[in-house]
Amino acid sequence: MTNPSFPNYVKIGKTTNLDQRLRSLNNPSCLPFSFRVYATYKVESGLDKVENSIHNLIDKINYELRAREMTEAGKLREREFFALDGERAYEIIREIALLRGDENNLIKQKQTKKRDKRKRLQKLFKK
Repeated sequence: MTNPSFPNYVKIGKTTNLDQRLRSLNNPSCLPFSFRVYATYKVESGLDKVENSIHNLIDKINYELRAREMTEAGKLREREFFALDGERAYEIIREIALLRGDENNLIKQKQTKKRDKRKRLQKLFKK
C-alpha cells in the first residue's frame, strides 16, 4: 500500500479481508490522505511465512529500509513500512512470486494519482 502522506514509504503486510483492512487504516483522523492498494498478492497457504519472508528479504537487502524506532520504554518497534516506492516493492514481491510459481496471483492495481490530485484541488477551491 502507498499513502501520499508518506511518499517515501510503502506498507507491505498481510490481510484476509482487504476492504476491511483499508477501512481500518483509513479511519484515523490523523491521516490527511488515504492508503491506496498498489498491488495484491494472493497466497493460498503459508500467509504468515510469505509475509515474514518478504520482510526478512528486504531487511537483508538493506536493514535501514524498514521503519524502526526505540519506544520510550526502550523496546525496538518494527513496522511494516519500508523506504521504497511502490514499484520497487512490487518488483521484490514479483521475484518471490516467480520463485514460488504463483506470479499470476500478483496483481498491480490501477493507480489513481491524477484523479486524487484533481479531487483535492476541487475541494480546495470550493471553500
